[in-house]
Amino acid sequence: MSDTQSHASSEALARARAAMSAEFGTVTRTAFDPARRAPRRLYHTNGFNPPRPIEAAARRGWSGRCPACGEGALFGRWMQVSESCAHCGEALGHARVTNAVPVLAIPLALLAGSLVGGILELLSELPLALELAASELVAVAAAFHVLPRAKGLAVGLAWANHVGGFDPLRHLVPDPEAPAALPSPALPPPVEAP
Repeated sequence: MSDTQSHASSEALARARAAMSAEFGTVTRTAFDPARRAPRRLYHTNGFNPPRPIEAAARRGWSGRCPACGEGALFGRWMQVSESCAHCGEALGHARVTNAVPVLAIPLALLAGSLVGGILELLSELPLALELAASELVAVAAAFHVLPRAKGLAVGLAWANHVGGFDPLRHLVPDPEAPAALPSPALPPPVEAP
């Protein structure tokens, strides 16, 4: 295959992908779902699950609202995620995002404490011990303020991306009598360079 043919075929492939993206959004191909015994659209971003609005879910989670509807409360108590949304009924209790929360919250709290400490150092004549105490208090207060918001943000992002316990197909057990998935095309054998 010459360079012009390979360039033309790559351009045709790019045009076909652009046409599919314009028509179906992020859909790339149809695949067989053995759990439903029927072909389903396969999204390149998240498997069989249709895409969800990431920005809206993150914004709703940050504000402590249900990532699905934005109306119901996300937390039952301070940082305990509710089992389900009281407004839309979306199941939220199975969210597994606890490891992401400190990664998001601690840098923000340390930044707030550092800024207050730096401002106090520049603008006041307080003793260093008082400046350190004030900056530590601000960092702790910022951590308590940001922790539930960071957890809400992580839950919202997990919900939008179908991860962290939010995969709708997680409970389905494949039917042993269902036909096997469509075989993938065989790859040609590798060609050795001369």
